[in-house]
Amino acid sequence: MFSIDEKQLKPTEVGTKRIAPVPVPVENRNDISTDVQKIMEKHPVRLKRRKKEVQEKKSYFKGVINKKGIEKVMRIKDYDEMNQVFIMRDDTYVNIFRLDSYNLVDISDAALDEMIADYHKYIKATHSPIKYVTMRFPFNAQEQIEYWKEKYYKSNDPIDHFFIGKTIERLEEMEDNTTDIEYYIFIYGETLQDYVENEKTMKNQLNKSVRVMDIPFNKKRTILFKLHNLNSKVINIQS
Repeated sequence: MFSIDEKQLKPTEVGTKRIAPVPVPVENRNDISTDVQKIMEKHPVRLKRRKKEVQEKKSYFKGVINKKGIEKVMRIKDYDEMNQVFIMRDDTYVNIFRLDSYNLVDISDAALDEMIADYHKYIKATHSPIKYVTMRFPFNAQEQIEYWKEKYYKSNDPIDHFFIGKTIERLEEMEDNTTDIEYYIFIYGETLQDYVENEKTMKNQLNKSVRVMDIPFNKKRTILFKLHNLNSKVINIQS
């Protein structure tokens, strides 16, 4: 496959000795094409099949990418404002709740055992599908900021204004640069009555150990947006 052109080799004089250059192998393109041709002659069926598979794959994906919009991908079709629950395309129901988090490092063993026992009771009591979602959201300090702003305007002391202003600046900086890990639970129901019963069972059982919190519609919509657009950035939610 490789050959050396001996005509291009010229000796070099170093002092009184004549040193010939080191021969460098030159790739012969004709040999390579000959080898490929031999392989094609030996395995014609395999190469034709591979070429056909590539063509079929290109034709399958041609025009398919980004063809469906988000409204066709999502299984949710509507939102029942009266009952504050989403309606699926198959006319089933689903809703999203937030689960409060605990510091498992500082919690006592007795309290932890009680939380686990309550969760086992809930799993045994419910027969409907549930889903847990963990998601990062920007840190929301609007309540604290509004509180300190009210303090700022009520005070006439310049010293208070200085320290309160520094506190507000730190909170705003945390909102821009900090994220919180939030935990959500999705509750389903075949009918509206089934969903109401499943929600009641969930709150009665889990609220003994884990606080279940309702979330506003704007936050639910943002959660669904993030689930269907994983690479998109989520802005702060004014709940």
